[in-house]
Amino acid sequence: SAGYNDHAAMLAESHSAHEWYVRIQLERPKPNCSEALKYIKNLPLELIEKFLQLYGKVLVSHLQQDMTNLLIEICIGKYQGEGATNQIRSKPEDYMHIFADHPNSLLRFLQSIVK
Repeated sequence: SAGYNDHAAMLAESHSAHEWYVRIQLERPKPNCSEALKYIKNLPLELIEKFLQLYGKVLVSHLQQDMTNLLIEICIGKYQGEGATNQIRSKPEDYMHIFADHPNSLLRFLQSIVK
């Protein structure tokens, strides 16, 4: 792809085209899931929720531990990213489908939520 994906990602990032940036990272021939997740974590919570609902299954298949930890943090109100406060909590039921193929991570997620 002669660096086209990298150039497109750079343009998307510089223009705050968040959805395009994440899509480019995840839909390229060799997906860069860790870069996509790192980018997502730096967005406001509403966008984090949106992207995790859209791309969570892909991300959890490549980054089970990191994704499970992030989902736990946003669902128990402990996420410390941009614009987050401890009062804001995401709904766990919005993310359970992400773990369909990862029962051990689902169990850890649920156990952490009910503590």
